[in-house]
Order: sequence, then C-alpha cells, then structure tokens
Amino acid sequence: MHIIAADIGTGTQDILLFDSEKEVENSLIMVMPAPTQVTAERVRRVTKARKALVLTGNIMGGGPSAWAVRSHLKAGLPVYATEKAALTIHDNLERVKSFGVRIVTEEEAKRLADSGDVLEIVMQDFDPYAASCAFSNFEVRMPENYAVAVQDHGNAPDKSNRVYRFELLKELIEKGGKLEDFVYLPEEIPQAFTRMKAQADSLLKATTALILGQFSWIQDLRPYLGL
Repeated sequence: MHIIAADIGTGTQDILLFDSEKEVENSLIMVMPAPTQVTAERVRRVTKARKALVLTGNIMGGGPSAWAVRSHLKAGLPVYATEKAALTIHDNLERVKSFGVRIVTEEEAKRLADSGDVLEIVMQDFDPYAASCAFSNFEVRMPENYAVAVQDHGNAPDKSNRVYRFELLKELIEKGGKLEDFVYLPEEIPQAFTRMKAQADSLLKATTALILGQFSWIQDLRPYLGL
C-alpha cells in the first residue's frame, strides 16, 4: 500500500510517502513551506505589484496568509473574496467585511480574475498537484491514498478560536482520547471542523484518482498505526 501523509503546520508542511513493502525508515520525506506561508508570499507579490486581489478556493490555515491579506488592505489596495475563501481570514464574515474585504460570488470572482485587472489567488491547504510535480522530478508517482492532518480550531464566529479549539479537544479526550478519535473519513468530519472538511473537498476536486470508494485510506492506515 502507498500512502501520502501530510502534516500541515504554520511554518512547514511535512510530507511522507509511505510504502508498506519497504522499511518505514526508508519512506520518502519532503519538508516544504506551509501552505499559509506560500499564500502569504503570493499575496505580498500582488501587494508589491500594486494590484487588486481576488481570493477564491476554500478555507485554509490562516495566520500568515490572513495577515498578508490585511496588509494588502492597509496598503490601500482592494481585496475581493468568495465566502469560502474569506472564512480563512475569520469565521465571522461580517468581521471580514469590516476589515475591508468585499465578498463576491464565484461567478463575480471569475469575472474579476478574467478581467486582467485583478490577480487571483486560490486558497487551499495541501496541494496534491504541487506535491506531484515535486515527486515527478525524481520519477516518483503519487499514490491514490491520502492522509492529511490540519489543526482545525473549529467554526467559532462569536468566540475565541483558541478557547473553542480547547473545548473540542476536551470533548475528544473525554470520549477516550484514542488516536483514531482524531481521524475521520470525509463523510465523518464533524460540522464544526470546516477547515478539515474544506481540505477533503479540495482533494476530491483536485485529484481525479480520488473517488469516494478510494477514500478508505484511514481504514487502510489504521493497521500501520497500530490502531
């Protein structure tokens, strides 16, 4: 069995290519800048070019990416965003609007991007296409099984993300705190974990090899985790 496992952090994304027929110590490993760092750099380039910005895609890890967007606004440059992309900045869309971001529909975002006057940045966490390009340079094929870890603080429009995250963790620990309690198939992801759900949705859209029947990777991975 071949599995690509990615741990998406704030500073780096740690990617491991697991092959059950090889010693785990010989697994291929790639440590690259975190998606939020990559997105932040792209936003800064748009700011430097003094261009308007439209954010599309889905919810991803905030922090550096969100800070770069707010710096773009402070520079007096317009920012447009679809609702899903805007939730990266804050769970409360009214707060996002108060920062100066203009919420647009998917169709409006496409028209803005196609106009040539507004530069588009797609918001997403793990990017299977980018990983595939890197691996292909070393004649390594991407597997069809994915396991992606993100720190999802949960959807909390009206309270501290940190407080809500601890509440969710407390609930999981009180249920037993087993490793498998923190792992979900796409259809099992709790409603509150919007970032995790966004990652699953993005993988389904980005990878033609991933169909619902192949999303059994968590079940397949459990024996190798000793679960």
